[in-house]
Amino acid sequence: MVLRVSDWNVPQQGPRAGDYPQFGPPATSSGKAIAVMVLGIVSLVLWCGYGVGVIPAIVALALAPSAKREIANSGGRVVGAGFVKAGVACSWVTVGFTAVALVAVVIVIIVSAAQGS
Repeated sequence: MVLRVSDWNVPQQGPRAGDYPQFGPPATSSGKAIAVMVLGIVSLVLWCGYGVGVIPAIVALALAPSAKREIANSGGRVVGAGFVKAGVACSWVTVGFTAVALVAVVIVIIVSAAQGS
């Protein structure tokens, strides 16, 4: 294809004013989803530091279904499913650590009781 000088003066055809996509307000993050994530992270920190992280983990796990429901029912206006997943994962890790620690304590008690007899 050869461009001629007369082709340079042809006006460019761009999108008309009505052709642009219409955007609504930006999506907001769910406060409940953020709370689930923060509680999940705090539960890990408290468990590792003081061994009491199971309390915020249980609160996070109890709050997670409500946060998921809020996000699902918003029609895309509220986001934060990743926050919920991260908080639930951290909470279950904390619950798992607590379960293993309780089993270890029970084993130590049983072994020490058997050694004392």
